[in-house]
Amino acid sequence: MKKAELVSRIAKKAGVTKKVAAVVARSLTAVIRESLTKDCQIRIAGIGTFRVVERKAQSGLNPRTREKINIPAIKLPRFTASKALKEAIKLGEQQGLALDVRDEVERLWQEGNSVKAFDLGMKSLIQAREIFGNEDPRTAGCMVTVADAAVRREKYHLAEELYRKALSVLERALDSSHPDLVRCKASLSDLERHHGK
Repeated sequence: MKKAELVSRIAKKAGVTKKVAAVVARSLTAVIRESLTKDCQIRIAGIGTFRVVERKAQSGLNPRTREKINIPAIKLPRFTASKALKEAIKLGEQQGLALDVRDEVERLWQEGNSVKAFDLGMKSLIQAREIFGNEDPRTAGCMVTVADAAVRREKYHLAEELYRKALSVLERALDSSHPDLVRCKASLSDLERHHGK
């Protein structure tokens, strides 16, 4: 992401003009730079810590002449990501994979390959259970994908069971307006209305 896109995103997120967002971005950069030049550590909750570390003097070899040289001590900036940021990246990556699987399942279904679509969904669910466990929203997202495929293959009992398990996890983990939760509730409601007892 380049500076112009960063400014644009800040403006949109904060509801301010791009001019104001540009001032904020420049100011943040200046404050971080000034603080690090004075050996001050900067900790931003949910992001991580910027700090200066000193690399000790050491001896090395000149790569051209192969003669020994002394490498002086030097101060370098370092960034350590917070646990929350690492988890967010991991979750985003896994959600991206889940969306990719969902799209691939949908594509296979549109091509008339319901067996492959269902099998792909089941494989992703098994992997999610192994990696995240049954009570994780990422696993629940895979359950919804498999349940959708099960409905299309007229496996209504399996679909209902998966929707209910996913709904239980998603209700505990997500806000009531989250798209995955809304989608799961709507799908379960449609299933009960059209194929319920």
